[in-house]
Amino acid sequence: MALLSVNLLLCFGFYMLPATLPAYVKQIGGTNFEASLVIGMFSIMSLASRVISGTVVDAVGEKIVILSGVVIIAVTTLSLIWMPVGGILLLRSLQGVGWGLSTAAIATAVYKVVPEKRRGEGSGYYSLTVIISLSLTPLVAILLMSSFPFSLVLGTSAVLTGAALLLLLLRKGLSSRPTIDAQRGSYRRVTLRNIFEKGALLPSFLCFVLSVPLCGVMAYLVPFGQEQHIDNIWIFFIGYSTMILVTRPFIGRLFDRKGHAIIILPGCVAIVLGLFALSLAQSTAMLVVASLLYGLGYVAANLGGESLSG
Repeated sequence: MALLSVNLLLCFGFYMLPATLPAYVKQIGGTNFEASLVIGMFSIMSLASRVISGTVVDAVGEKIVILSGVVIIAVTTLSLIWMPVGGILLLRSLQGVGWGLSTAAIATAVYKVVPEKRRGEGSGYYSLTVIISLSLTPLVAILLMSSFPFSLVLGTSAVLTGAALLLLLLRKGLSSRPTIDAQRGSYRRVTLRNIFEKGALLPSFLCFVLSVPLCGVMAYLVPFGQEQHIDNIWIFFIGYSTMILVTRPFIGRLFDRKGHAIIILPGCVAIVLGLFALSLAQSTAMLVVASLLYGLGYVAANLGGESLSG
């Protein structure tokens, strides 16, 4: 339970930034390209750090890796308040390293703690912490940014990350020692064979395809609302979050009965329709329609993709 709480707080703090930081970069004089780099640099460094995360966790234990990653995220988030555009891009790169290492180590720790017979249930709860924060946090961040200085968004994000750090320090039972193989000097080398699994190609590609539009929506929804003169653009996240929370149990049961094929294709179609409706949105009604379609599609397609990897 403590690990899930740590992950929930960490995600609540982190997901305040993708929906607001690109808009802030443009506010302080950054270009559209620099605003996109806020997400791009983070993603590249996060991916690179995940490649070596398994070796690092084996070498020092998951607790040290999680602590190091969370500290990096908390410090860099708070430091963004005083940074120009160039400094923000540098700190976002460091955040990518911290995020990649800490989330990989948390997943490893959860996998170790959950009993074999309840591993599916445990992984479901772990995924739920990510889904809840991903659904609700951008809404809160956008509302804060529209009413208060952006420093409050960064401060809130840093406080939530700090709370995750404090809870982690109080958590007992996490390994802070190298694995037996690492103690013997036998490390898992970082090779193409060790980081690439042919069986994961299809679900990984599907997750990639789903993540690209989601990251685009989160990063550019606020600037899009400003350009379209939609003041209540945050309503998109209300519809999106509501649809995810309401339909996930139903779609999960449909998957259990019919399999992944029956939900992936309709889910992808719903995502396309949702994005199309969003591109045409000039009113609250169209914004709501877009959010509901996109939320429904994301739940179905994402659940189907997860099933392929299992």
